[in-house]
Amino acid sequence: MLFRSDAWRAEIVPLLLFGEMIAIAYRQEVALLLTAVVALIVALALGLGLGELLVLIGVAATAIMQLGYVRSRGKLIKVGLFAGLAALVITTGVALLDNQPLGLTLLADAARNALWTLAAGFLMTGLLPFIEPAFGVLTDISLLELGDVAHPLLQELVRRAPSTYNHSITV
Repeated sequence: MLFRSDAWRAEIVPLLLFGEMIAIAYRQEVALLLTAVVALIVALALGLGLGELLVLIGVAATAIMQLGYVRSRGKLIKVGLFAGLAALVITTGVALLDNQPLGLTLLADAARNALWTLAAGFLMTGLLPFIEPAFGVLTDISLLELGDVAHPLLQELVRRAPSTYNHSITV
């Protein structure tokens, strides 16, 4: 049987977090390669079949390919939502190819994978402020936060060099 309905089956969450983190910190190509290797290791360690490995790699690749430039925290949630839809389709497709009947158990497994994938998007949204300084990465979100007029650095600039402040805001 391809999917076990009695298990939490949450191994997709750390795999997605790993892949998205590498994609944000480095490059999508590196993230795809490393995530495929980690998915293979996870599948071997947990005794998963080829179908489950395909689901892990397919969902992770879908999420990673959606991460171009992260301009808002909402984009990470959209990535999780899109990858969740992909998890629903991939899980169902792989199970049907494995000759499993299309029933409530299969749809419940597909929905569970989709929800775990969406949860990974929300988790990445919360982890992003910790990932950026750890890897020395500046996303557009960080730059927008630095451009906030209430930022202490800009307030100091207003007091010491008002024309430089005006130039900084214009830029």
